[in-house]
Amino acid sequence: MRGLIAFLVLLVTGSAFATVRAEAVHPPLEAYGELPGYRLFALSPDGEHAAFVARRDGRDIVVLYTRSTGEASGLMGVDKISVRDLFFADNDHVILVASETARQYGFRGKWEDSAAFSINIRTGKRKTLLRGTEGIYPAQTGLGDIVGRNPEKSKVFMPAFYGQAGSDPPLHVFEVDLDTGYGRIYKKGLSITSDWFLDEAGVVLAREDYSNDRDFYKIWTYKDGGRKL
Repeated sequence: MRGLIAFLVLLVTGSAFATVRAEAVHPPLEAYGELPGYRLFALSPDGEHAAFVARRDGRDIVVLYTRSTGEASGLMGVDKISVRDLFFADNDHVILVASETARQYGFRGKWEDSAAFSINIRTGKRKTLLRGTEGIYPAQTGLGDIVGRNPEKSKVFMPAFYGQAGSDPPLHVFEVDLDTGYGRIYKKGLSITSDWFLDEAGVVLAREDYSNDRDFYKIWTYKDGGRKL
């Protein structure tokens, strides 16, 4: 842990030194709009690895630091997307949640296209979670949301609308493999389902159903094996 602390101190002091120098030479106004040099720090459950986003020469990259060796290496370039979150799903997988403004043929206007990426720090392989999963409703927002984790099986739980374009799709929960990126339907919801909450064992703590048109609001739980209000 001392090695990690020393590494973080070096980053902070290095950033502070760079700030002092920048103040001395009076940088242009546009420089103040730059993102922080280091952000979104995450620590693996066993404390062996740390991940963060580093900015260098206008480019962003996800960096992995290994405590036992003191080495840092790049995992993924992210300068073309907006990074929203970064965390470890287990000791072997870093999850990156990001978004970008997108369009899709057949749909009017733009929307914020979000996604979750799984990075295996042992193999370096990356997968976009839920991409390629059959039946996922096209052009939906919030596709990078993760509502539960199962670190023992290297899987996460993600809500997503399911159905064909033009339909009134239900919001299901998918169990998603972190190494393949594919998901399977884990729990089924309704077209009025607005949110899900699960624990690490995959038990649905709450399913939220809401309809303004029908003046309907209910919260269900599956905690004791069956569904009840």
